[in-house]
Amino acid sequence: TKISLFIALPILLGLTISMLEGRISRLKGLALMSLVFFLFNGGGGLPLYGGLLLALFIAFVFFGFIQLRKNGRHELKRLFFLVIGIAGSFVLANFYWILPMAVIILSSYKQNLLAIGGISGVLAWSSEISKYASYLNLFRLQGIPDWYENPLNTYSNIFLTNPILILVSFIIPVVVFSSLFIVKRYPKYFKYVIYSSLLALVAIIFTAGSHPPLGFIYDSFLAFVPGFAIFRTPFYKFAPALWFAYSYLFSFSAYFLIKGLTKPK
Repeated sequence: TKISLFIALPILLGLTISMLEGRISRLKGLALMSLVFFLFNGGGGLPLYGGLLLALFIAFVFFGFIQLRKNGRHELKRLFFLVIGIAGSFVLANFYWILPMAVIILSSYKQNLLAIGGISGVLAWSSEISKYASYLNLFRLQGIPDWYENPLNTYSNIFLTNPILILVSFIIPVVVFSSLFIVKRYPKYFKYVIYSSLLALVAIIFTAGSHPPLGFIYDSFLAFVPGFAIFRTPFYKFAPALWFAYSYLFSFSAYFLIKGLTKPK
């Protein structure tokens, strides 16, 4: 179920950006999104949509702002109907599981929340999951809880103790964020690199969950935003957005760095 949403994220994001920029019609884009939502729906696991929702939200804010600067207030109406269209395409493609889930949530959400210890239990669980999700670890694509406490994952020890692999882990974010300097030579990619960098930074905050120093923000969401408690395991719900942003930025930097090094003199 998780893998299906990993597949859906770049496709849905590409369709959303294409519609925002007017490169495909809304009718065609929404029809394709409905098909993607139907085929790759996370098995009806609503909490698994955390990373996907974060990526799409940041895309709307970032690319929507660009379109607003170009077209003014007229763009607000188009953006509003696009949001309604995407939400509608999702609901229509997955109504067979959204309806029974909605009934369950409306009838027994409070009981289910109490069964796991209420908000205090949710906060305690989030804090436990976020124990190793420090910003230093997340910038290096580490911090997943099983790496540190699950004895069955013995393969992970080499990433934590081998000096060469530790060095490589620090090189990863250097390559990723060097894209902000490389893109100055390739302006047509500028907005996509900036978007991916913004997504990576926001995703790190959400993936870190309850971990200091900004964990109080996530804890506030869990405590005061209705329904946000479904994201009580932050690493597993929001890390896909971080992995996607890193994959794009790393590929961009690696491609142009290699191209520059191998360019005939």
